[in-house]
This record gives sequence, C-alpha cells and structure tokens, in this order.
Amino acid sequence: NYMAPTLMNINGYFHPAIVYGEFVGWDGKTPYAEKPPFYEGVKQEAAGDIIMQMSDEYMAIKEAVNKVHPEVDLHTVIPMRDFFFNAYKNDISDGSTFARALNTNKGYKGLMHSMVPAPDGNGLFPDWNSRYLTEDIPFGLVPIKGIALTVGVPTPTIDRTIEWCQAKMGKEYLVGGQLSGKNINESRCPQRYGFNSIDAMVT
Repeated sequence: NYMAPTLMNINGYFHPAIVYGEFVGWDGKTPYAEKPPFYEGVKQEAAGDIIMQMSDEYMAIKEAVNKVHPEVDLHTVIPMRDFFFNAYKNDISDGSTFARALNTNKGYKGLMHSMVPAPDGNGLFPDWNSRYLTEDIPFGLVPIKGIALTVGVPTPTIDRTIEWCQAKMGKEYLVGGQLSGKNINESRCPQRYGFNSIDAMVT
C-alpha cells in the first residue's frame, strides 16, 4: 500500500539530512571555492546521526500505525541501517559508521552538492532550489510528518530538518509542530486532502 513506500522514502530522509548537515553551520556569506561532495563528505556527527534519528522516528510511526491498524502491511518498512547495508552490501568498503558507509559506497562516488554562483560571481553558494529540497521536503518529509501527526508520534529530528529546509526554500509547511503553513497545498501530506486521522487514511 501507499503508506509503506511513503514511510520508506529513502531520498526523503537522505537528501534533506545531508544538505542540512553540510550547510547548517554556514554563515550565509562566505562562498565555497568548489562544490562539496554530497555523500562522500557526510560526517557521522552531522547527517549520519540525523538519518539514524529519523530512522528511529519512522519506525515509531510504523509501530503506532500497526498498533491501531494491524492489517496495514508495513513489513517493508525497516530500520535505515538494515535497508542500506542490505541494498549496498557489495558496494560499501567501510561500514564502521553509517556516515562511513555513505562515504565509501561505490554507487555514490563523485556526486556533489548542488551549488549556484555567489552573487558577486566569486565562488559558490548553496542552491536552495535544488531537487534535494524542492522535491524531498514537500513530497518526502512533509508527508511522513503528516502520517506521524495522525498517530501522535513525535518526530523532533524530522521537524527540525523540515523547519530549517523550508526556511532556506522560502516555504512554510510546518508551523508550531502542525502542518498548517501557507504552502501546505504544494505538498503531498494527507492533511492537504482532508485526511486528519489514521482511520480516514486506511478506510
């Protein structure tokens, strides 16, 4: 069913978390000399930990959904580490941490952050209009947050990531922990369609 791939939206977790981890400490004015590596530059204490925390949160959502609706088949929703190491077991050369697994995955080699020229033409600034945000926030994390709200599961890491990313995008989805922002109709969260309870979503 649709809920399983929504909760297991890998790009929806990876992309915003990695952008957040790379640029959350940026001063907003110092240009980059070159594009930073996307997966190869992930640090455990930044995006690595964020992704693991998100994994705990979506697994809690799964448990809450199945507690009230055990008939909803969510068997494909598994911890991120289990999914990733199974999917890329032949491509990862260092699995000591989740960040190192991302760094050393042969399938991710050479991918870079999306950047744009700095306003004065010298160096590069982060591209806040890249698909890593414009697709994976409204169609990735926001719908996941929407499911969490219907079952009362707190998602502090997902919330923090949405709030930071939406500010960079100039959008507003999550306000005060609720999906009531002015741009919510641009997302695919269940609340946009009037589904405000888990019962409404599955019946």
